[in-house]
Amino acid sequence: MHEKVAQVITQEGEEIILQRLPKLLSEIAELIGVSSACQLARRFGGTRITFSCRRNTHDAVMDMLGPAKAARLAEHYRGEEVAIPRASRLETFLKHRDVIQRRGEGAKVRDLALQYRLTERQIWQILAAKRQPTPETV
Repeated sequence: MHEKVAQVITQEGEEIILQRLPKLLSEIAELIGVSSACQLARRFGGTRITFSCRRNTHDAVMDMLGPAKAARLAEHYRGEEVAIPRASRLETFLKHRDVIQRRGEGAKVRDLALQYRLTERQIWQILAAKRQPTPETV
C-alpha cells in the first residue's frame, strides 16, 4: 500500500488520500506525513499502541518510521494508548484504482478477479462505477 500511496500522491496530490483516511489517521498524517501515516495503518491497523518517550514501548514504530517521527508521535500522544485504524476505505480506493488502470491496459476481467480476490461480477461493478458521473466529474 505504501508504494501505491506514494504514486497517488505524486500523480494526484495528498488531498485524495486524506479524504479517505479516518480522522485519527488524518491527525497522525499532519504530524508525520501522509505516507508514514499510511505505513503505520498498514502495519499496525486494528491494534492499540501506547506512544511513550521510553524506547521499549514503541520499538517497532521507531524502527519503521525512524526516531524523529516516533518522537513526534510520543510527544503528541504522551503515553496515551491509541487504537490505530485500518484505513480500509483507502485500501479499497487503491484496489479499485488498480483494477481500473489494469483493465485499461488490457487485463482480462477473470485475471483481475483472481489477482484481487474478487468475483468477476465485483470487477464489472468497479468498472461500471468508474463510468458513472460523480459530483467531482460533473
